[in-house]
Amino acid sequence: MASHNAEGRLGRRDFLVRSAVGAAGLTAACSLCSERSACAAEAKAAVKPSGIEGQWRTLFDDKTLAGWQNAGGQKPGAGWAVEDGAMVRTGKAGDVWTKERFGDFVLDLEMKTKGNSGIFIRTDNIKSCVQTGIEVAVDRSFGKTKLGKHDFGAIYDCLAPSKNALKGPDEWQKVTLTCNDNRITVEVNGELVTDMDLDKWTEPHKNPDGTKNKFNTAYKDMKREGHVGFQDHGAWVAYRNVRIKPLNQTPKKPGGPTCPVCGRKGKEGEYCAKCNAVITAMGAYKCGRCGKLQKAGTYCKKHNRFRFNVNDDAHCPKCGKTKGTWCAGCGKYACLPAVTYCAKCKAPFDRIKHDSTCPKCGTKVVPLAAKKAGTA
Repeated sequence: MASHNAEGRLGRRDFLVRSAVGAAGLTAACSLCSERSACAAEAKAAVKPSGIEGQWRTLFDDKTLAGWQNAGGQKPGAGWAVEDGAMVRTGKAGDVWTKERFGDFVLDLEMKTKGNSGIFIRTDNIKSCVQTGIEVAVDRSFGKTKLGKHDFGAIYDCLAPSKNALKGPDEWQKVTLTCNDNRITVEVNGELVTDMDLDKWTEPHKNPDGTKNKFNTAYKDMKREGHVGFQDHGAWVAYRNVRIKPLNQTPKKPGGPTCPVCGRKGKEGEYCAKCNAVITAMGAYKCGRCGKLQKAGTYCKKHNRFRFNVNDDAHCPKCGKTKGTWCAGCGKYACLPAVTYCAKCKAPFDRIKHDSTCPKCGTKVVPLAAKKAGTA
């Protein structure tokens, strides 16, 4: 992920700011929760398709491609151009991606296409978008009555749309995508055409109806936040009025960073040892598991994790326990693969950039796996 290799030292402020800002969805898996069934029931009950919060943000300003990138993190390919207020794939271009990541949100846009394409959402690795994201199919399904898993509005290779709501071939089609934890909905020209529950996709390469799909990871287990992208599949396609509205996020607290428990003011990302919380200006979030409002940066005893956790693909760099948790046994953060916590200096640091050595006191932190392999 790009955020793991950001420039500069990953100090206490960056550690929490990058984690918190990226956690629009706060949907880390509850692997340590002993009440999984209760959590799932609460999460489903909390899903409200029309419960839109936050403010609309423009992703494409109709003038420039600022805020967008190619799969290599550089400016979009030359085949992407701005014409008459629209982002247009005019020639060989490669896919185009938002620089930001989003979790729970409503994406609203207008588009036209002259062939096959796709809209990617929650894509974790833009260099492997097919296997790490969700694609909403875009094609010329005009006039079709029997729709399949590759037709306009489908969740590609997984779920066919229930109806064809397309206008004429030369008209702009309005598409609204809503991601709310396990629920993905697609509206075309104001009509709901696809309604997906990710939790029903429990096996790799297999849909709930028994048909096969191409995905190595069950959608239930895929990350629920990532980049938004438009596919270059060789066809002319255009997008305009592209905007997004985050869900489940409350405004930042006024007055700057404070401890969410005791109220002590401090720097963003500082750890309040007294309250076992992290000082943050991020305010409060709805828990991605149960839907209840929780203060950002606090430690959830029930789920054994911090509320702002984003990623869930690594382990504690010392004891090997699942990352995204605070390991009381060894005093290590494991919220990002590259980040560990120096118990001596009370400060997190990037163990990759600093060769696993605390830049403040010189303490060496070696992953448990390395010790077992005899490489320490």
